[in-house]
Amino acid sequence: MKISSELSIYDRVYLKEGLSATQRLVLDLVGKNKDVLEVGCGSGHMTKMLTQEQACQVTAVELDTNMAQRAAPFCKKIHIGSIESTDIQDKIRGEFDVILFIDVLEHLINPGRILQVAQNWLKPNGHIVVSLPNIAFVKIRLQLLFGRFEYADSGILDKTHLHFYTIKSAKELLASNGYLVRQMILKNSYFPRGFLSNTLISVLPNLFTANIIMIGEPSRRKHEAS
Repeated sequence: MKISSELSIYDRVYLKEGLSATQRLVLDLVGKNKDVLEVGCGSGHMTKMLTQEQACQVTAVELDTNMAQRAAPFCKKIHIGSIESTDIQDKIRGEFDVILFIDVLEHLINPGRILQVAQNWLKPNGHIVVSLPNIAFVKIRLQLLFGRFEYADSGILDKTHLHFYTIKSAKELLASNGYLVRQMILKNSYFPRGFLSNTLISVLPNLFTANIIMIGEPSRRKHEAS
């Protein structure tokens, strides 16, 4: 099948800005030589780095056929379809060190159900990495102050988002679906990295956090170990 030459909005953002700060952080969190399941790999910009720079074996799931075909050369295996489809879930074989849900869960009808199913795909010491946009970010609050809630092609108010999260509800999403949040990292992609950004987040995290990144591990391990 011929790959369309038309680029998605996400591809155009990548061509203009490269990998986002969140994506670069996720690459560091994954590490090298890992078996990775990347849910929602897009056109494979991060997949390429995981495979070629970090020697990971990547299995991916992508809903968009054209983007999946672009990502395929960087994948050990790629499944084209929705992660919420039982047909796709049944095709996922093996166990993974890391499962990535990077800016994905907010697009799903039932993200909690997928988090529960994902536990079956983890190795005994595996974990998930989740990134979610923060609807309580100052930019969105200012829009609401002036009576605006306008969807966009990308970002926190991406028009394809079905769910919105704050820091508290993001953590509850994992906790209520069988995970311990081992680490939470708050990012502000609108300010340069450094003292100012870190200070704003530390003082008023809900206001100045644009992206919430969490590492989660199945809570059942704690019970099994005790």
